[in-house]
Amino acid sequence: MGSWLMAQIVQALVPLVNEMPSQIDVRVDVTLLHCQACCLPLKPPVFVCASGHAVCCHCRKSHDEMCGVASIHCGGLGAFICASKVLCSCKDFGCDSYVVYHQPDAHMRACHFAPCKCPESDCGFLGAPPGLVEHFATIHSRPITYVRYGRSWNLSLPLSKCWHVIVGQEDQNVFLVTLVELGAAATVVSLVCVRANNTAIVATRFWCKLSVVHPGGNKDKVVMMSSTVSNNAMFDGTPSPGQGMFLTVPQELIFGELLAINVRIDLVHSIDASTMTETMHPPPHARKTRRFR
Repeated sequence: MGSWLMAQIVQALVPLVNEMPSQIDVRVDVTLLHCQACCLPLKPPVFVCASGHAVCCHCRKSHDEMCGVASIHCGGLGAFICASKVLCSCKDFGCDSYVVYHQPDAHMRACHFAPCKCPESDCGFLGAPPGLVEHFATIHSRPITYVRYGRSWNLSLPLSKCWHVIVGQEDQNVFLVTLVELGAAATVVSLVCVRANNTAIVATRFWCKLSVVHPGGNKDKVVMMSSTVSNNAMFDGTPSPGQGMFLTVPQELIFGELLAINVRIDLVHSIDASTMTETMHPPPHARKTRRFR
């Protein structure tokens, strides 16, 4: 079917589509969704030349010397392009969302099912964060700690394990707490959100506070830090010191083989992956940092 004929059919169907909100799954030649000049996915406004070539606005003036300028604006084809959706590329990892064909990046920045790697060095498991939680519990026999945002939680973490798992009760986001010994003097504690979307435009932003108090209860001896939480897909294994937020804990604040640490995670910005609706949450309260003495 030529692009010109298809454009005319789509133009005629637009009023009917607007009256019928129900949707159906159809198969379409993928080339019909691409500009016939630059071969990139078509985005409105779409133009058609006298020869019937559908092109994007960037190619309309010089897509073909023999065709000349594509001067016919095809709003119907543009509406069809905007309504053309495909399953998320992370469908094999559990995402059942349909995304506009020419706008996959917006969804991918918020998709909770983008795959991440198991942080265990000799494990090659790859899966969405929800699947990783089950993997951690069943394959690696790691306890899963569920926390609520905006509240402080006291955790006792064995130093013999280099990583520990925290899950937000509200949205099932997964966080990894990593412990790295710096000789016999101190231990570095880091926290990251297990997500594949480690970009400047983040889909979900968290603020976290980590603190460790002297085991004997001496509140004058405490280390504390608060920072935004970075994302990490674990493709390079467990985060090393300096990746994401981290806290250096002197040996004097560690009791035996356990590290007693207080963790508070605040959700400050989120995007719904299916509707791309942004939500801003109240920022965490101002906190004073006290240094170890």
